[in-house]
Amino acid sequence: MDMHLSDSTTSAPSHATLSGTGGVCLMRNVCKGEQYPSVINFISTFLSANSFRLNFVPIAPDFIFNCGGLSVAFVFVTNWGCNNVSLIFSRVQKLRTQFARFYVIITLPAKQQIDSFIQSYLNIQAAENWRETES
Repeated sequence: MDMHLSDSTTSAPSHATLSGTGGVCLMRNVCKGEQYPSVINFISTFLSANSFRLNFVPIAPDFIFNCGGLSVAFVFVTNWGCNNVSLIFSRVQKLRTQFARFYVIITLPAKQQIDSFIQSYLNIQAAENWRETES
């Protein structure tokens, strides 16, 4: 879950200029079902205005943006509780191994949920670091 920033100063024509489309956004079917149609319409319109297509597919990440062979995957955590800790972190861990550019977006409504998420994340990171030093 590292953050990578880059500055592109090249003047080569963009992929959008060459083919009429900048890329594709793959959205998880489950995410589509959890959203109001107006939200899906907004996302689709926004992506289209930026030369992206929106496709719905049965994928593990919530979103994958692909442009010219470069993929960036996102998972959104919007619900947090004691019953879904292992499910969320096992999903994140698996996807971290599948995508070089992978981000988890946390949007939780209550401070106690955010604090719980951070504490769980730190505990898991500490356990991973301990296992690595023991090997």
